Amino acid sequence: GIAPTLPVVMMIAREFIVTAMRFLATKSGGRVIPANIFGKLKTVSQMFAITLIMIFEMYIEITGTSLSFNLNIFGSLLTWVCSAFSIISGIIYIFENINNIKIDK
Repeated sequence: GIAPTLPVVMMIAREFIVTAMRFLATKSGGRVIPANIFGKLKTVSQMFAITLIMIFEMYIEITGTSLSFNLNIFGSLLTWVCSAFSIISGIIYIFENINNIKIDK
């Protein structure tokens, strides 16, 4: 209940698309497509968000405060920010690397 479903699904879909592109590039010509700075920023934002949510949740549990509503808002906000980074980096990745993929019929 901390993270909304839609941005999480969007992030997972981005990962499947990028992984499929990397697989096809490797299979079609042995090309290795490195991660770009946007993908790295996406990863850092996700790690940062997960860490902050866990710290906030531990604080609530340790102190016994009733901030669970704020945790939901906080978690939702961080999840949407990460989703934005994920979608932006995915779009950039696709446009930068679409020519590295050849699909044989």
